Amino acid sequence: MKNRYILTTCLCLTLSVMVKAQFTTGQKVIGGQLHFSNTNYEATNSPGAIEKNINGGVSLSLSRFTSPTLLRGIGVQYAYSDARYNNTSTTYENKNHVLGAFIELTKLQPLAKKVFLSFSGTGGINYSFTDRYQTNNTKTQMKGYGINLMGGMGIWYQLTNRFVLTGNVSNLFSVSYGHGKTTSYLANNTTVVEGKNNSFSINTGLTNFSLGNIGFGVKYLLKK
Repeated sequence: MKNRYILTTCLCLTLSVMVKAQFTTGQKVIGGQLHFSNTNYEATNSPGAIEKNINGGVSLSLSRFTSPTLLRGIGVQYAYSDARYNNTSTTYENKNHVLGAFIELTKLQPLAKKVFLSFSGTGGINYSFTDRYQTNNTKTQMKGYGINLMGGMGIWYQLTNRFVLTGNVSNLFSVSYGHGKTTSYLANNTTVVEGKNNSFSINTGLTNFSLGNIGFGVKYLLKK
Protein backbone atom coordinates (compact mmCIF):
# COMPACT_ATOMS: atom_id res chain seq x y z
CA MET A 1 0.00 0.00 0.00
CA LYS A 2 2.85 2.33 0.89
CA ASN A 3 4.66 1.56 -2.36
CA ARG A 4 1.50 2.27 -4.34
CA TYR A 5 1.14 5.64 -2.60
CA ILE A 6 4.76 6.55 -3.40
CA LEU A 7 4.31 5.47 -7.02
CA THR A 8 1.13 7.53 -7.36
CA THR A 9 2.84 10.58 -5.86
CA CYS A 10 5.80 10.27 -8.22
CA LEU A 11 3.48 9.90 -11.19
CA CYS A 12 1.55 13.03 -10.26
CA LEU A 13 4.76 15.01 -9.84
CA THR A 14 6.00 13.79 -13.22
CA LEU A 15 2.77 14.80 -14.94
CA SER A 16 2.82 18.22 -13.28
CA VAL A 17 6.30 18.82 -14.67
CA MET A 18 5.26 17.62 -18.14
CA VAL A 19 2.30 19.99 -18.32
CA LYS A 20 4.12 23.00 -16.93
CA ALA A 21 3.01 26.13 -18.76
CA GLN A 22 5.25 27.24 -21.64
CA PHE A 23 4.38 30.95 -21.38
CA THR A 24 5.79 33.69 -19.17
CA THR A 25 4.22 36.60 -17.31
CA GLY A 26 4.46 39.81 -19.31
CA GLN A 27 4.73 38.09 -22.68
CA LYS A 28 2.62 39.72 -25.42
CA VAL A 29 0.63 37.98 -28.12
CA ILE A 30 -0.62 39.24 -31.50
CA GLY A 31 -3.71 37.63 -32.97
CA GLY A 32 -5.45 38.23 -36.26
CA GLN A 33 -7.97 36.92 -38.71
CA LEU A 34 -8.64 37.76 -42.35
CA HIS A 35 -11.48 36.43 -44.48
CA PHE A 36 -12.76 37.08 -47.99
CA SER A 37 -15.30 35.43 -50.27
CA ASN A 38 -16.71 36.26 -53.69
CA THR A 39 -19.61 34.45 -55.40
CA ASN A 40 -21.26 35.09 -58.74
CA TYR A 41 -24.44 33.51 -60.08
CA GLU A 42 -26.03 33.89 -63.51
CA ALA A 43 -29.33 32.22 -64.41
CA THR A 44 -28.99 30.40 -67.72
CA ASN A 45 -32.74 30.29 -68.33
CA SER A 46 -33.20 33.99 -67.57
CA PRO A 47 -30.72 36.11 -69.54
CA GLY A 48 -29.55 39.14 -67.62
CA ALA A 49 -30.35 37.73 -64.16
CA ILE A 50 -27.11 38.10 -62.23
CA GLU A 51 -26.37 37.86 -58.50
CA LYS A 52 -23.04 38.87 -56.96
CA ASN A 53 -21.91 38.66 -53.33
CA ILE A 54 -18.69 39.93 -51.79
CA ASN A 55 -17.81 39.40 -48.11
CA GLY A 56 -14.63 40.30 -46.29
CA GLY A 57 -13.26 41.33 -42.95
CA VAL A 58 -10.26 41.66 -40.69
CA SER A 59 -9.74 41.33 -36.93
CA LEU A 60 -6.63 42.25 -34.93
CA SER A 61 -5.88 41.77 -31.23
CA LEU A 62 -3.06 42.41 -28.78
CA SER A 63 -2.91 40.43 -25.54
CA ARG A 64 -0.59 40.07 -22.57
CA PHE A 65 0.04 37.22 -20.12
CA THR A 66 -0.66 38.50 -16.61
CA SER A 67 0.36 35.03 -15.39
CA PRO A 68 1.70 31.96 -17.25
CA THR A 69 -1.88 30.72 -17.71
CA LEU A 70 -3.94 33.95 -17.85
CA LEU A 71 -4.15 36.18 -20.90
CA ARG A 72 -5.87 39.58 -21.20
CA GLY A 73 -6.28 41.49 -24.45
CA ILE A 74 -8.07 44.05 -26.62
CA GLY A 75 -8.91 44.08 -30.30
CA VAL A 76 -10.65 45.75 -33.22
CA GLN A 77 -12.51 44.36 -36.22
CA TYR A 78 -14.06 45.45 -39.51
CA ALA A 79 -16.36 43.60 -41.90
CA TYR A 80 -17.81 44.51 -45.30
CA SER A 81 -20.38 42.90 -47.56
CA ASP A 82 -21.84 43.86 -50.92
CA ALA A 83 -24.80 41.97 -52.42
CA ARG A 84 -26.16 42.81 -55.86
CA TYR A 85 -29.02 41.37 -57.90
CA ASN A 86 -30.15 42.37 -61.35
CA ASN A 87 -32.64 41.09 -63.92
CA THR A 88 -34.94 42.68 -66.47
CA SER A 89 -37.44 43.91 -63.85
CA THR A 90 -35.67 44.05 -60.47
CA THR A 91 -32.42 45.58 -59.31
CA TYR A 92 -31.07 46.02 -55.82
CA GLU A 93 -27.76 46.47 -54.04
CA ASN A 94 -26.90 46.11 -50.36
CA LYS A 95 -23.69 47.57 -48.95
CA ASN A 96 -22.96 46.81 -45.30
CA HIS A 97 -20.13 47.95 -43.01
CA VAL A 98 -19.48 46.78 -39.43
CA LEU A 99 -16.92 48.33 -37.06
CA GLY A 100 -16.22 46.80 -33.68
CA ALA A 101 -13.96 46.69 -30.64
CA PHE A 102 -13.64 44.03 -27.95
CA ILE A 103 -11.84 42.92 -24.82
CA GLU A 104 -11.03 39.30 -24.05
CA LEU A 105 -9.84 37.12 -21.20
CA THR A 106 -8.40 33.62 -21.68
CA LYS A 107 -7.59 31.08 -18.99
CA LEU A 108 -5.34 28.16 -19.94
CA GLN A 109 -5.38 24.72 -18.31
CA PRO A 110 -2.28 22.64 -19.19
CA LEU A 111 -3.16 19.18 -20.54
CA ALA A 112 0.17 17.93 -21.86
CA LYS A 113 3.44 19.36 -23.09
CA LYS A 114 2.57 22.32 -25.34
CA VAL A 115 -1.15 21.44 -25.23
CA PHE A 116 -3.66 23.58 -23.29
CA LEU A 117 -7.39 23.65 -22.74
CA SER A 118 -8.60 27.26 -23.04
CA PHE A 119 -11.60 29.00 -21.49
CA SER A 120 -12.27 32.43 -22.96
CA GLY A 121 -14.61 35.32 -22.33
CA THR A 122 -15.13 38.17 -24.81
CA GLY A 123 -17.10 41.38 -24.50
CA GLY A 124 -17.57 43.67 -27.46
CA ILE A 125 -19.48 46.50 -29.08
CA ASN A 126 -20.06 47.15 -32.77
CA TYR A 127 -21.60 49.75 -35.04
CA SER A 128 -23.08 48.89 -38.43
CA PHE A 129 -24.56 50.84 -41.32
CA THR A 130 -26.19 49.56 -44.49
CA ASP A 131 -27.29 51.25 -47.71
CA ARG A 132 -29.86 49.48 -49.89
CA TYR A 133 -30.62 50.73 -53.40
CA GLN A 134 -33.70 49.46 -55.22
CA THR A 135 -35.25 49.39 -58.70
CA ASN A 136 -37.34 52.56 -58.39
CA ASN A 137 -34.35 54.57 -57.17
CA THR A 138 -35.53 54.42 -53.57
CA LYS A 139 -32.87 54.16 -50.92
CA THR A 140 -33.02 52.56 -47.48
CA GLN A 141 -30.47 53.29 -44.77
CA MET A 142 -30.04 51.04 -41.72
CA LYS A 143 -27.86 52.07 -38.79
CA GLY A 144 -27.42 50.41 -35.44
CA TYR A 145 -25.17 49.15 -32.68
CA GLY A 146 -24.80 45.91 -30.80
CA ILE A 147 -23.36 44.75 -27.49
CA ASN A 148 -22.35 41.17 -26.89
CA LEU A 149 -20.78 38.91 -24.28
CA MET A 150 -19.52 35.43 -25.18
CA GLY A 151 -17.80 32.53 -23.47
CA GLY A 152 -16.10 29.64 -25.21
CA MET A 153 -13.83 26.63 -24.84
CA GLY A 154 -10.97 25.58 -27.09
CA ILE A 155 -7.54 24.02 -27.51
CA TRP A 156 -4.13 25.68 -27.78
CA TYR A 157 -1.06 23.95 -29.23
CA GLN A 158 2.32 25.67 -29.13
CA LEU A 159 3.88 25.00 -32.54
CA THR A 160 7.13 26.91 -31.91
CA ASN A 161 8.47 29.49 -29.49
CA ARG A 162 6.66 32.13 -31.53
CA PHE A 163 3.54 30.51 -33.01
CA VAL A 164 0.49 28.99 -31.29
CA LEU A 165 -2.27 27.11 -33.10
CA THR A 166 -5.72 27.71 -31.55
CA GLY A 167 -8.98 25.89 -32.05
CA ASN A 168 -12.44 26.93 -30.80
CA VAL A 169 -14.39 23.80 -29.87
CA SER A 170 -17.60 25.12 -28.31
CA ASN A 171 -19.47 28.32 -27.54
CA LEU A 172 -20.47 27.94 -23.89
CA PHE A 173 -22.78 30.94 -23.84
CA SER A 174 -23.58 34.20 -25.60
CA VAL A 175 -25.65 37.24 -24.67
CA SER A 176 -26.35 40.01 -27.16
CA TYR A 177 -28.39 43.19 -27.49
CA GLY A 178 -28.95 45.23 -30.63
CA HIS A 179 -30.61 48.50 -31.52
CA GLY A 180 -31.21 49.78 -35.03
CA LYS A 181 -32.90 52.51 -37.04
CA THR A 182 -34.23 52.17 -40.60
CA THR A 183 -35.08 55.07 -42.92
CA SER A 184 -36.38 54.82 -46.49
CA TYR A 185 -36.14 57.65 -49.02
CA LEU A 186 -37.67 58.34 -52.41
CA ALA A 187 -35.52 59.38 -55.36
CA ASN A 188 -35.85 63.05 -54.27
CA ASN A 189 -34.59 62.18 -50.74
CA THR A 190 -38.05 62.54 -49.21
CA THR A 191 -38.46 60.32 -46.14
CA VAL A 192 -41.28 57.82 -46.59
CA VAL A 193 -40.72 55.20 -43.87
CA GLU A 194 -38.85 55.44 -40.58
CA GLY A 195 -38.65 52.80 -37.86
CA LYS A 196 -36.62 51.44 -34.96
CA ASN A 197 -35.95 47.94 -33.73
CA ASN A 198 -34.47 46.29 -30.63
CA SER A 199 -33.30 42.72 -30.18
CA PHE A 200 -32.04 40.62 -27.28
CA SER A 201 -30.87 37.01 -27.25
CA ILE A 202 -29.30 34.44 -24.90
CA ASN A 203 -27.77 31.17 -26.06
CA THR A 204 -25.97 28.40 -24.20
CA GLY A 205 -24.08 25.37 -25.40
CA LEU A 206 -23.57 23.59 -22.10
CA THR A 207 -25.35 20.38 -23.13
CA ASN A 208 -23.33 19.39 -26.18
CA PHE A 209 -21.31 20.70 -29.10
CA SER A 210 -20.58 19.76 -32.66
CA LEU A 211 -17.06 19.00 -33.83
CA GLY A 212 -18.10 20.42 -37.18
CA ASN A 213 -18.04 23.91 -35.65
CA ILE A 214 -14.32 23.95 -34.84
CA GLY A 215 -12.56 27.13 -35.96
CA PHE A 216 -8.77 27.42 -36.16
CA GLY A 217 -6.47 30.38 -35.78
CA VAL A 218 -2.82 31.31 -35.23
CA LYS A 219 -1.29 33.60 -32.61
CA TYR A 220 2.21 35.10 -32.63
CA LEU A 221 4.20 35.42 -29.39
CA LEU A 222 6.40 38.51 -29.06
CA LYS A 223 9.68 38.50 -27.22
CA LYS A 224 9.27 39.60 -23.62
